[in-house]
Formats: sequence, C-alpha cells, structure tokens
Amino acid sequence: MRWALGLALSAVAGFVDAVGWIAFGGVFVAFMSGNTTRMGVEAVRGDLAAAWQAAQPILAFTAGAVLGAALRRRSGLAGLLAAEAAALAVAAALVAASAPAVLPLALAMGMQNLARQAAGPAQLGGTFITGTLVGLGQALASAEWRAAGAQGAAWLALLAGIVAGAIGMGAGAAPALAGVALLMLILAATVAVVGS
Repeated sequence: MRWALGLALSAVAGFVDAVGWIAFGGVFVAFMSGNTTRMGVEAVRGDLAAAWQAAQPILAFTAGAVLGAALRRRSGLAGLLAAEAAALAVAAALVAASAPAVLPLALAMGMQNLARQAAGPAQLGGTFITGTLVGLGQALASAEWRAAGAQGAAWLALLAGIVAGAIGMGAGAAPALAGVALLMLILAATVAVVGS
C-alpha cells in the first residue's frame, strides 16, 4: 500500500505542477528549484518585484511543509492527505473565481512532501525528482535492478502526472484541480480505512 500511495502522490505532484505551470505562466508550484533560480536571477537583475513573485511560492511551500509535519504528528497520514485535498479544493475555487491560486497550490505541495515521506521509500520524490534520477543512476551502475525499477517507477509516475495535468488543462484549471482534490480526498479515506 505504501509504495502504491507514494507513486500516486508523485503523479499528483506532476499533475499539479503541470496545471500550475500552464495556468500561471511558468510558475512552479511543486518544484522549488526553478522558483529559487528565478528569484536569484531577478534579484541580481534588480527586478525586486519579479524576485518577490518567485519567492512567494517558496514561502508557501515551506509553510506547507511546516503544516504537513504538524498534521502528520497530530492527525496521521489520512489527516495530512485530507488537508492537502482541502488546499487543492481552495485553489480550484480560487481559479474558478479568476483569483490567484499559486499559494494554496504550493502550500499543498509542501504538505505532500511530508505525506510522501510517510508513504514510500527514501527518494520516492515527486517534488525532488533530481534525487530520484540520481538514485536511478546509482542503482543502474550497481546493477541493483529492483532499486532501479523503483526509482524508474517514481520518475514515470511523475511524468504520467505531468502529462495528465497538461491534458486535464483542456477542461480548464478549475475542473482539473477539483478533480485532483477529489482524488486526494479518496486517497485520504482509503488510508484512513486500510492504513498505509
């Protein structure tokens, strides 16, 4: 169950990041490396408004990680997944109302990293895919085929989520995000009933 949940969470991270990228003009909501790079470059260029714009998802993501750690301790994995579903539903409602939704999406993805830590093996990353690819390379170099398969599956789950998110944008960002919020609620209920 833990492995399947970890793969599902990686796919959700890819889906949400693709929706965020397309809907908000190249803003990452699940991957903070790109936002950090943009923030630094814009600060050096002297465009402090653009640097601040790049910093906001980083701050929301970090707040999500703090909130996720507290929720995981107090409410367990099911409570954490339900909170992520709520943040995604808020984002869907904001998009439907033509309001900015980057911050609740980044908050949700920050929370999800804590869910993923509880749901799968180390380096099963959806928002730290570089580590997954490094793990894949190490496993291939050592001929550790099972580990390579696990790392490859994590990368493919993320890629599948990205593709699904890009396709889901055909219906619009609000329905796409509402759908993924519902999926997270189903995952939370499943974890509550079955366990992780």
